[in-house]
Amino acid sequence: MRKMMTIGLAALMLGLLSSCTDNLVPVEPVREQVQQGDLHTITASIESDETKTILNQLNVIWTAGDQIKVFNASCPAGKTYTLSGPGGTSTGTFTASDRITGEGPFYAVYPASAVSGSLESNSLVLTVPDTQPYAALGNGKGTFESGVNLAFAKLEGNNVNHLQFSNVGGLLKLTISGYAAVSKINVYSSTDEALNGTLTIGNLTGEPTFTFSGNNDTKGFVSLECPGYGASILGGADFYLFLPPGTLAGGFQVEIIDNQNKAMIQTAQANDKNVIERSVIRPMPTFEYVPTYNADFLTSTVLAGGFCHVDATLSNPVSCTETAGQFAYGADATQRFTRIQNWSDGYVLTVTTPASLVPGEAVEAHFAAYGPIGSLSTSDATLRVVKKSGNRIWLVNESTKDGFIVR
Repeated sequence: MRKMMTIGLAALMLGLLSSCTDNLVPVEPVREQVQQGDLHTITASIESDETKTILNQLNVIWTAGDQIKVFNASCPAGKTYTLSGPGGTSTGTFTASDRITGEGPFYAVYPASAVSGSLESNSLVLTVPDTQPYAALGNGKGTFESGVNLAFAKLEGNNVNHLQFSNVGGLLKLTISGYAAVSKINVYSSTDEALNGTLTIGNLTGEPTFTFSGNNDTKGFVSLECPGYGASILGGADFYLFLPPGTLAGGFQVEIIDNQNKAMIQTAQANDKNVIERSVIRPMPTFEYVPTYNADFLTSTVLAGGFCHVDATLSNPVSCTETAGQFAYGADATQRFTRIQNWSDGYVLTVTTPASLVPGEAVEAHFAAYGPIGSLSTSDATLRVVKKSGNRIWLVNESTKDGFIVR
């Protein structure tokens, strides 16, 4: 299933983001209509979204190969129905080798591949991936690829000729311009709420409930990947990410990585207007991509460390200042510290910052370094909080172009 749209020229925005600002300001959302469908040979129809300030004539369309999975008590493992024909319209016919048997209630999930396990304990479990594929539509238009937009349907009766699907999550819309091709867009929750992981649809025999959960350090982000040489943003391009409802109100960071391994981060501070709502498109104002960092620093998997040459304008690659053998960290009500050490080489580096580190803000940090012969040097510097992901926090000295990952 994909999203197809025509963009209206008269866009009313609450705020406009330029290339020199760090904050994303929310725009009036666009509400999606529920997806509708029929079952056995199942005819599935999808309504167009109602017109709002930004988007016009936006439709969710079926894509060739789309599959739904249907469950009931007699078929807890589910039966898969596949779209017949090429798709590309808001109405499609789904077929299976034989009819699902037994009585209702019936439950259906799109896409079928999202289902993990079977119908048991009055619930279904779906996988919400951390990576979503991007699909280009041409002329700067883009959408999510087939299988991204999770949907659920429930039918109380025994006649399974009609199902009505409801969207499970919402969409964050980003419009980015600049002289680059985007390879990846990562969205990080400032409060580390679950943006990927599992979705449990519970209380199926009553009013269904939807619970998202994730795994520790990996739950608070979602990634949109553009295939090949990336998506050109010359003249502006649209990107959509599927997100669980109720997320992002506490703030988030958008990390854009181009096909030259350079990157930029934009920050949206805590704002209730940023919240993702079920079946709603949350658009952000157009902003310009200006490469700021070397992507190797922002995508590093080290648990803690110091880096040099993190600025995108420098020709030297990102390199770790030291190879850490161990690290330690702690925090109290006023400050936090991260100690990076390698006793074989005889050095210790301690970075101390305020306890509260808010992405986009500048903080004062204190450094204490012990050299190979026991010498001690200390210094202070202003660091920019670039992003947070799980227990790790990225800091940058914008004067020296040094970067640090602390806990």
